[in-house]
Amino acid sequence: MTILVNGYGLCITKEVMNNRNSLPKIEFFKSFVFGIKASIVIIIYTAVQFLVLTFVSLVFDFPFISIKEGEILLLNVGSLFTAHGSLETILFIVFVIITFYISTFFLEIALARLADKGKITSALNLYAIKRCLGTIGWGSYTLDYTKLILAIAILAYIKYGIDFVFIGNEVLDMLIGVLIFITEFIGIGMIYKVYKVKTSHLSRPRRRRNF
Repeated sequence: MTILVNGYGLCITKEVMNNRNSLPKIEFFKSFVFGIKASIVIIIYTAVQFLVLTFVSLVFDFPFISIKEGEILLLNVGSLFTAHGSLETILFIVFVIITFYISTFFLEIALARLADKGKITSALNLYAIKRCLGTIGWGSYTLDYTKLILAIAILAYIKYGIDFVFIGNEVLDMLIGVLIFITEFIGIGMIYKVYKVKTSHLSRPRRRRNF
């Protein structure tokens, strides 16, 4: 299911970056192929994140915190302060957030390139990604990416709060999950569309003026 969901998400991204305003129809094979490729790209990028966090956790004797289990850090924050002290715990939390931010910063644009080109190599080509970000504008991408991450984080914690306070809200829980899914893949499509628009303008031949 995760493979199919990620694959369909990239189909949505491709529709958005190609300036289409409707959700694509669900095509099982296309979504499955896209999903396999997306899973490989996600595993590679999150592996780097995993290695960094594992190294820091082992060296400084902190529990390992994965991104999907970020709530564990919040739930056990009291014991972390007691065991390691205020400064060390705050620095660890900040480091986890920065690591997540940086790794996802490049992962999102990599997934957008995968949706556009359809090739895993296009999502792993760091030079092409750097050139793509330069065309969009590092400042513009950072701002738009931060807005996207904040929107997803707010929705995720609303979902978490509903699950924590209320029991049996499966429908509302599912709706917020779908909203998070659509927000992410539409968001990266809209960001990448800026690159496509700028490159299309640059590639247009200039008309010669006759005097």
